[in-house]
Amino acid sequence: MKFTKLLAIILAALACISIFAACDNKGGNDGEETTAPDKEVERFDYFAADMKDYVSLDSSLYKGASVTVSSEFLVDDAAVEDYIKTSLYKYRKVLNDAAKITDKPIEFGDTAFIYYRGEVDGKEFEGGSNFDNARPYELGIGSDKFIEGFEDGLIGIIPSETSKENPHPLKLTFPENYTEDLAGKDVIFYVWVVYSVDYELPELTSDFVTKTLKFKTEEEDAVAAYKNYVKEGLLQYRDSAVKNELWAKLLEEATVIKYPESEVQYFYDSYIEQYEYYKKYYTDYGYSFASFDEFVIKYLGLEDGADWKAETTKNSQTDVLQNMLSHAIAQQEGIKVNEEDYQAAVDYYMEYYQNYGQTITREDLIKAVGERLINEYALFEKVNKYLVDNCTISYEN
Repeated sequence: MKFTKLLAIILAALACISIFAACDNKGGNDGEETTAPDKEVERFDYFAADMKDYVSLDSSLYKGASVTVSSEFLVDDAAVEDYIKTSLYKYRKVLNDAAKITDKPIEFGDTAFIYYRGEVDGKEFEGGSNFDNARPYELGIGSDKFIEGFEDGLIGIIPSETSKENPHPLKLTFPENYTEDLAGKDVIFYVWVVYSVDYELPELTSDFVTKTLKFKTEEEDAVAAYKNYVKEGLLQYRDSAVKNELWAKLLEEATVIKYPESEVQYFYDSYIEQYEYYKKYYTDYGYSFASFDEFVIKYLGLEDGADWKAETTKNSQTDVLQNMLSHAIAQQEGIKVNEEDYQAAVDYYMEYYQNYGQTITREDLIKAVGERLINEYALFEKVNKYLVDNCTISYEN
């Protein structure tokens, strides 16, 4: 579990703010010594520092940069409609008393009862087949339970035209974030559709949007407002992927002149506190660890015997570098936090606390989080918007 993004660090830091009851007693290390100091480390002031003294950043790395993301992030009318159809799926109504259908092409919203066998490089892989099961797998077309392309690949298939001896082949690719042994690999699923059950999706009306989906809007056309809401959400999802690509490039290609060591130490200590907290958390749930070192190595997903302190230092430097780059871009492009930006950041933290069941006033939240962290978040969001607005996005399958 590695945290190399500023937002992840912000959330981790919030977890140890005292108004969280769970963190009132920070998880100790059962008497073992770690490198966290007893006194607070003085923070580096990014806003006051001249980032040219710390990092060299050519504007060509971010201004007009070309970014390529998967076509799954393409946002158009078809993507909006597909998302809405998927959200309507759980409100579908059964037709024909759930009669088993074998002579009708499968449609979105149907439920297909299938047997499947997956092969990578011509060989079956563990967990990739249910042909030996007594009953077929019940798969809702639109449920997104299988990898991308699987359910769409079944649309139009007539069950009676498939069999155990004549399954329908689906040539797909596992996602890059799939299990380590299958991530990014091409796969062929041989699918026998035994039968399907016919369902009907509800119509997207104003009543359905406002009463069933509980969508709140002051717009006269609730359906149009809901579609716009979905589109904005999809654009945010796409922009997150774009930002990840941009930051990966910036972190790799920017030149570090020097690190503010006190800030690296601050992030390092924050990681130690995080490790201690989660070690106690897992210990309380019955897990045991021979040492603090063993826990951290497992927590970070490192190999046995790895130097977790070096890895933590590396992660801390990456966190600091991203902060430095954010401020370097802001200084080079004249990006500053205004009152509207600041209040939007406060709104973000208010929502964050409320999602964790915390009741707090804006004034108390500002005291708890601190103006520094709020300003850092506000600037980071503004820089991110600048990065996305000033890049060229292309899509690949």
